[in-house]
Formats: sequence, C-alpha cells, structure tokens
Amino acid sequence: MKTISGQNENTRLSPSRRHWASRRHWASRRHWALLGTLLGTGLLGAALAQGSKPAQQGSQDAVRVTALPGGMFQLRQGKLSSRVNLGEGLFGCTDSPADTRVIDLVRRGGSWYLTMHATLTTGCNPNGYCGAGLSASVVWLKLNTALQPVQRQIALVDDCADNIFVVTYGGRTLAQDEETPKLDLQAGVLALSFERPDFEKKVNTVTSLRYQHDAPEKGLQLVSKSAALK
Repeated sequence: MKTISGQNENTRLSPSRRHWASRRHWASRRHWALLGTLLGTGLLGAALAQGSKPAQQGSQDAVRVTALPGGMFQLRQGKLSSRVNLGEGLFGCTDSPADTRVIDLVRRGGSWYLTMHATLTTGCNPNGYCGAGLSASVVWLKLNTALQPVQRQIALVDDCADNIFVVTYGGRTLAQDEETPKLDLQAGVLALSFERPDFEKKVNTVTSLRYQHDAPEKGLQLVSKSAALK
C-alpha cells in the first residue's frame, strides 16, 4: 500500500495520457490592435468578464471564487483581489473556465483553506478523442492573507483519456454508467475513491481520498492500492 500525503508539494496523480476509451467522456497583430482598442475604450474588463464563470458556493462564503480561462481563478475577499494560476496543474482543456464548486472554505489562524471540485472538458477539440469527455479534479489550496497559495494539491478523480473514474462516494458504490456526482461534504467529511486501470501493465489502482472540515490543514489524504487487473 502506498500512502501519498503531498501536503508540501503539488499532488499530481496522472502520468502520460493513454489511449483507452472511457465510459464517461488568443498573438497576431490584429489581436494586439483589438487589445489596444479594448484598453482605449474601457471594454477590456467587460470582455474578460464574458470569459469568467463564478463558482457554485455558499452565499456566506467570505472568499468568492471565479474561474477564468487558462486555468486561472479570481479570488475576492471584500476589496482584496487575487489571481491564482492553476493552469499547469489542472487536467483537461483550459481554453474555457472550469465548472467549479467550492466544497469547503475554512479560516484557520492566518490562513484560508479552500477546497474545490473543478471540471473541464478533457479535449479542446469537441470532435477529437475524448473531446466531449470530462476531467474532474479535487483542488485543495492553503492561502495566505494576500489570497495566494502557499501549498496546493490537485487530485484527478475522473478523466476520460486516462480512464479514471469515481467508484465510491457518500458511502455507496456508483453504478458503472453513473456520472461523477457534485462532490460535497457529508458530516464534515469528503470521502471518495477512484479507480485507474492500466491495461498495458494489467494493473488496477484504487485511490481513496479523504478531507476533513475540522482538520483542513491536513489537506487531501490519499492512499493508493494496486492489484492485478481482473
């Protein structure tokens, strides 16, 4: 059994993409001229706003989250605003903002702990391989007072290209054709397991993920176990 804590480094669960089917699935001169026009007319903010997507979160959450293209996230707390770049850590096509759901937000000491469920399309070409498929990640961030991450974890729990899918959540086993549900806390805990079969090595890896509202500083607790693929 292999235990992965990853509290002081990025946790990236998926290696190279494999071509196995899954059961779920802007600088040219003209562009710069357009940018200058937008800046000159004050329309840049409006143009950027069209590419933003507010996260689903509680109305009382003190930190508001908005997803932007390129794997960027806008965090706001009153007059304080920060941009966080998760582009290299998120899985999927970041041309569009992620569908994001805030699972938990906790203030502890001088830090904020933000846990999110972020979903992107797996491919950027809707007509290509896994273009219509989805890639879902659980994101855990420890934020300083400037709302910048000092620690992060990103766990890929559902992915078309790598044939990763959630198998248990909320104390039950998901049906084979069931889509990944909207992840949330249950009794203060996020608990699920996801599976990744490797057909080349004939090995199946099941990883359990656990996060506790009462101990947000522990981050995502991940334990993986591999066995022969049946």
